[in-house]
Amino acid sequence: MAQTFYMEGGNSGGERGDRVFLKSALLSHPIWQSAAFWEESFSSALSSALKEGPAVRKWHAMTPDEMRDAVLRVHNIVFSNVGAYAHSMLEFGCDAAMARKFVLRICHIYQLQEDQRESLVRMLEGSRSRSSSRSREGSG
Repeated sequence: MAQTFYMEGGNSGGERGDRVFLKSALLSHPIWQSAAFWEESFSSALSSALKEGPAVRKWHAMTPDEMRDAVLRVHNIVFSNVGAYAHSMLEFGCDAAMARKFVLRICHIYQLQEDQRESLVRMLEGSRSRSSSRSREGSG
């Protein structure tokens, strides 16, 4: 979203200047390098996402099938949110090692399945390779 908002960087003579996009102004902020920021933000977003779903009965009152479905729902919500956050981390200049550590930590905390964890790590590696090839193309 920050890639779409801009201001005209007009000079004092009243002429139209270059556009200054919000994202470029925000990239240098030190908050993006804070693991605590990303974890707190993720926790808040996840809490909101989990509240959006249908009301869930008390765990002890669920049938085994309902328990399985509830766990699967939580895992799917965590998976999609952690993927989006990892992508955002890379977009806002975090290094790949920090994003990978974030992904693995969240996967461990929420006990995501191995295939989900591997999928997220592959996504990070793919994003990193696309980003580095764009950088090479832009500098050539």
